[in-house]
Amino acid sequence: MTPIWGAPMIFWQLANLVLVAILFYYLLKVKLPSFLRARKADIEKALHRAEEDKILAQKKLKELEERLSHLDNEVLEIIKEAERTAEREKELLRKNAEESAQWLRKEAEEEFRRREIDAERKIKEYAVNQAIELARNLINKHFEAADRERLFSEFLKDLRDRLDG
Repeated sequence: MTPIWGAPMIFWQLANLVLVAILFYYLLKVKLPSFLRARKADIEKALHRAEEDKILAQKKLKELEERLSHLDNEVLEIIKEAERTAEREKELLRKNAEESAQWLRKEAEEEFRRREIDAERKIKEYAVNQAIELARNLINKHFEAADRERLFSEFLKDLRDRLDG
């Protein structure tokens, strides 16, 4: 081994060992405790926050469980209300259908009456037209010019009597 700056190598190795020991001492006695204290404080803060979060979560869980227990009752109440509403709607629809059926029945009866009256009028009109045609044919067949002249004279005499009298 060759000496460095005139000092034997063992001296440099020993100096190196002392420097490393001082560095370890400084790190272990000065820096490590403050690091560990800071780390301990961080861990304690995290634990405290976790405990608070746990308490908060338990409160929320309790609220949710309470809501869930009431939710069944709310769902049953909603179902009952829906059934009542459906029953009311069903009754209203039935009532409206009955009213519509009565209205349609009334309208059909009135339409039947109108058509019946119209048919009677047409039958009477047809009968009158047939009677007139039949009478015209009978008159044309049995009435002669002398009969017409006599009928016209009697009509004029009757008319003068009424005007004079």
